[in-house]
Amino acid sequence: MPNFLVPKIGEHFARRESSIELGNIDVARDFSDVRYVANAYEALLDFDVAAETVNVCTGKPYTLREILSAASELTGHELKIQINPAFVRKTDVKMLAGSPAKLRSLVPQIESIPRSWTRCTGCLRPDGPLPSRRLTSTRLHRHRGAAFPFR
Repeated sequence: MPNFLVPKIGEHFARRESSIELGNIDVARDFSDVRYVANAYEALLDFDVAAETVNVCTGKPYTLREILSAASELTGHELKIQINPAFVRKTDVKMLAGSPAKLRSLVPQIESIPRSWTRCTGCLRPDGPLPSRRLTSTRLHRHRGAAFPFR
């Protein structure tokens, strides 16, 4: 079973499970498509942002309820949602989203991929797996200190 929430939901739908145990499904988070995040990182490599803090986010929060609904719509499958009290955090923040303003000012050509969570795993994608785009090791090495100050 996956350790991350969106892949867990995706796998339950892909396997046509009858139910899923979750915590609070009314919390909202800024879920980002991995292709968007990778594109943003790659674009930031071209700028001298070593001392900058940049949020790589969309600024658009979605509730888990919305993700469940979209996955159900995409697959035509309904899951029974069981709220497990052990998964509910007493101090959970109701809405958590970042501001992409600085990212957009540095790399305005980067656009988020809308409703990316509706295709949260390759098995839910009707058009097959995500395309792979790799950064060359030379490029990563050349920019390692600038874009990725941690080693």
